[in-house]
Amino acid sequence: MEEMTHPRLRRDIQAVPITVEGKQLVTFMDPLKLSGTGFALDRRAVPLLAMMDGTNDLRDIQLGLMRMSGGAIVPIADVQALVTQLDEAFLLETEGFRAKRTAIVEDFARKTVREPMLAGMSYEADPGALRAFMASVEEGLQPLQVHAPDSIVGILAPHIDIAAARQAYVDVYRRVEGGGHDLAIILGINHHGGPGLYCLSEKDYATPLGVLEADRGVIAGLRAGLPGGTLAEHDFDHMMEHSIEFQALFIAHYLGTRVKIVPVLCGGIHEFLAEGADLLADDRFLAFRDNLGRVIGERGRRTLLVSGVDFSHVGRKFGDGLAAEEIISGAQANDRLLIDHLLHSRAREIYRNTVVTTDRFNVCGIASMVLFSSLIGPCRAELLHHGTYDEPSTGSAVTYASMVFSSP
Repeated sequence: MEEMTHPRLRRDIQAVPITVEGKQLVTFMDPLKLSGTGFALDRRAVPLLAMMDGTNDLRDIQLGLMRMSGGAIVPIADVQALVTQLDEAFLLETEGFRAKRTAIVEDFARKTVREPMLAGMSYEADPGALRAFMASVEEGLQPLQVHAPDSIVGILAPHIDIAAARQAYVDVYRRVEGGGHDLAIILGINHHGGPGLYCLSEKDYATPLGVLEADRGVIAGLRAGLPGGTLAEHDFDHMMEHSIEFQALFIAHYLGTRVKIVPVLCGGIHEFLAEGADLLADDRFLAFRDNLGRVIGERGRRTLLVSGVDFSHVGRKFGDGLAAEEIISGAQANDRLLIDHLLHSRAREIYRNTVVTTDRFNVCGIASMVLFSSLIGPCRAELLHHGTYDEPSTGSAVTYASMVFSSP
């Protein structure tokens, strides 16, 4: 088969270096969780994985392996065995993988509740332990001097792993507790790059603290009159995406499960950068923004607008030729420009920054930030946190922030 003679590694997986009993290995982050736990390869195989892009056949890969081994002869059977191993772990774009993925998509479509994917991994699955975690983080924060939760109309929170930005998460969400909000519109980021600028889901979001019901009436209104290509055909990307899951968790804790949600994944930003097009002049963006604005205007202060985003992603893990420590100061300076634009609701300048920098710092959140800023309007805005998570093992770093927006 062509797909086995010219193997192509799946584009939605990420190779992650690990060390087990002194051995340098690479494992895979698989959003579909098809490869199973414990699957790993010798880290020296990473350059071979890069060759598996569908253009190189087994002989090309064999020659690459021979060059890496100093000219030692590598039997073609060994290359075939590696490809077979990857295929059996569903890590290659093959007929078997596509059939498996189709079955998962169809199964998810039948569900009415989106189950948490990262409970027990990125955060506690036990409700008591989760509440204790929230309380312990709050203890390390300064008491709130002025607390007017009913005036808050929007927040910007991270979507990085919760342990990495625990104070940023808890500090911003504790401020909405008791605010009387009964609807949260959550603008996450679609890391999976599916078709459509936005991906809406009508599924309820389950958390260890209870289920947040999707407001299907509002969602139906958001779908009305949109140009083709505005929305993804289905909501499968929600199954794997953490940027809304993390927000749902904190909403359930601080606002309770009486709050209904509208889960929106934002994407498509690189489509505009590649074509030199203007996101803010696009009919799809304008129609969806107007529908959201109408909903918020009709409901007033009872609606909380949430942008779940991170900022710069720099270093070797993210395709830079340099370690993060050599880039991070420039990334942080660019973050500060974006933060100032966010604090003053300058959606146009947020997008312009991305164009001018050609997204040099891989800001994971622009699509949500632009939509959020175009909706939030004049506000009293405050930056609570701007932090950096360093990952020395990969020479990489991610920046994040949290902000609160109150009615003037």
